[in-house]
Amino acid sequence: MSQPSEFVNTSFEDMPERTLLFGPPGTGKTTVLENLLYSYQAYNSSIDNALYLTYSKPMAEEARERTGLEKNIVSTMHSYFSHILGWEKDDFINTNDYINFAKKYGLTVRFNINEENIEDIIEENVYTYDDLSLFLSSYNYLYSVYHTNPEKYLDDVNNRLYEMSNQGKNINFPYLFYKYEEYKNQLNKKDYTDILYSIYTEADYLPPLRFLEIDEAQDLRPIMWAIINKWVSKIDKIIVVGDVNQSLYTYDGVNIYDFLKLKNTYTPFYLAKTYRLPEQILNYSKSIINEISVKEAQPLYSMNKSRGQVRFFSSFIDALTDFLKLDGDKWILARTSSILQQIIKILQNYYLIYGIINYRHRYLTPWNSHTLRIYNILNNYPPKTYADMRTLILLLPASVLRRGIKTRFQSNEPLPQTIDEYSGVNTFETLFRRKITRMDLINLLDLDQIIKDTIVQNFTLTPQELNYDNIIKVDTIHAAKGKEVDNVLLVKNITWRIVQSINSNESGKDNELRVHYVGSTRAKKNLYIIEDPTLSNYFLE
Repeated sequence: MSQPSEFVNTSFEDMPERTLLFGPPGTGKTTVLENLLYSYQAYNSSIDNALYLTYSKPMAEEARERTGLEKNIVSTMHSYFSHILGWEKDDFINTNDYINFAKKYGLTVRFNINEENIEDIIEENVYTYDDLSLFLSSYNYLYSVYHTNPEKYLDDVNNRLYEMSNQGKNINFPYLFYKYEEYKNQLNKKDYTDILYSIYTEADYLPPLRFLEIDEAQDLRPIMWAIINKWVSKIDKIIVVGDVNQSLYTYDGVNIYDFLKLKNTYTPFYLAKTYRLPEQILNYSKSIINEISVKEAQPLYSMNKSRGQVRFFSSFIDALTDFLKLDGDKWILARTSSILQQIIKILQNYYLIYGIINYRHRYLTPWNSHTLRIYNILNNYPPKTYADMRTLILLLPASVLRRGIKTRFQSNEPLPQTIDEYSGVNTFETLFRRKITRMDLINLLDLDQIIKDTIVQNFTLTPQELNYDNIIKVDTIHAAKGKEVDNVLLVKNITWRIVQSINSNESGKDNELRVHYVGSTRAKKNLYIIEDPTLSNYFLE
């Protein structure tokens, strides 16, 4: 087995045919992959027959934005394989199909499943599970892990499903498995899981390539590795990039040894300089790695000139009060969606305006570009421009406005000549049947009460223009993977279910330490770590 050496920037022409690259947080592995694509393009005078694949949609979207390359070159595995299979959107089961299946077999449904959130629901465990989500997650797990003979392992998956949630005992997975297969055949439709399984069983679809990049490889499921192993003989050069210390999905069948064993057949390298982590945060992250039994521990040095700061708190409120004073962007990260829900309740009780990191989790906050615009208009009341007036008018009952006003704004028509600026009176105020104050207006607006209350509580003498970029963000650690921010408030609490996992599985503690490592290494300046017993009684020791 080769020992990794430090990676030095190289060109496509000079790189080995089979390259394995270990890329710790903030070391610029995505930049390395970008540069290799540019080098390939320069060497071949074309980007044809090159491909960048990653595990998650957010990573693929970021890579496309950074490289300017199209989806046929930079993609997720599911998206790319669906394309080469020739499957279109209408070929897949849709929201109504899922709901009808759930109703037919008595499965509870809490979320409308669609092409935007199906990846989250069946793989990322960010949702509070309902019966349908539990079943689909288990169905995907079956094919991801036991792809060689899925039907042989129905009982194993049924047992796993029972352990995942108390709801699981109401779900007969073997029975539903056959009914779901039958249901798809009746509809003549595919689902998310069918993409990988079809490629695995029909590997002739895999095209020959001159260059393949695989990013975030530590999170690939067994079926993905099986596909790569079938594909690699058709590829001239391949680079596999990842960091086993950031592997988050072992609960979903990921085996980090699939990544590590590539050291036997690939030329291994590592990136030794982190441009994100300042010294104190780097040292703290190394202390986490030291506790992990199965890891890749290569030298790592900080290139961030700031020393950074790591602070510990036992009270979420105390930490939050201090955290909000910090300069720069701020994220609050929680281990699970249930802990996250508790944090959100606290933020709402304190009338804080917050956003989310992963757009697909937007249901967690009432704040978006539209509601923030309303906040800004009301914080600079009364509105002066037609566009700002229209934003508010459309949220008001017509009965409080002068005759025909709402209809005009709905049609985006200009104000009538008779309604212009009266002497000493703002135009907006002339649109109403009676004199109206800002508070009267807020009470009349068709908005969630939490938005109204938060707007009132946040009025300032010197109004600050808010946009989605400059408000605090909250989300799960999983949602923040692959991203970075100035300041992180990391809630270390875990749930009883995770405690059970740690106690019942030898690798359980390793898995949780990796999650904690990922959360800690998002911060570029300040890392606040909380163990607050009011959120849960369990902590990762």
